[in-house]
Amino acid sequence: GGNLVLKFMGEGGHQLPVLAAVAVSTPIDLAASCARLMAPRNFVYHRYMLDEMKREALAPSAALTAAERAAIAGARTLYEFDDRFVAPHFGYRGAPDYYESNAAKNFLAGANQPTLILHALDDPWVPAESYAAIDWSTLPMIEAALTQGGGHMGFHGVGSLTPWHDRAAALWLTQKGLGPASHVRDEVRPPQ
Repeated sequence: GGNLVLKFMGEGGHQLPVLAAVAVSTPIDLAASCARLMAPRNFVYHRYMLDEMKREALAPSAALTAAERAAIAGARTLYEFDDRFVAPHFGYRGAPDYYESNAAKNFLAGANQPTLILHALDDPWVPAESYAAIDWSTLPMIEAALTQGGGHMGFHGVGSLTPWHDRAAALWLTQKGLGPASHVRDEVRPPQ
């Protein structure tokens, strides 16, 4: 969802009255994230995600051709799923075209509303290199908070049942004048 949010913001928010956005642990480079997710160390997660995507795509109510159903059922990796089903189904030439056309990294400069990106550099699914390749100082509407620790959506705070990313997002939104957050302290330390 984070890639979609950032792409949406970079496309100008489609002129909707969106005041701000927050994205957490976002795969801003879809090709790099797909490759990382398919790495041997992520085998269990990769398998689970692929199985869930196939199950959802093959739901009895899905309006698919026999060829699309066969492509979904035969996909052995997320890349194959995207290359054989998702990309052609939505008019792309293949997974590389789909990834490049939809990667949030290509749309960040177009953001016209405040946007906060929270990402842990030790995320096992989303490569830190995707974030290191961006000159954040050239993106005036985007604030990137890149922490050393936190994993993928694992920003668990010490001494709080509320995850760090929720507290950090609430504080940031409050600082932007976009909502009360009386439960958030002024100091929100990132995870170590």
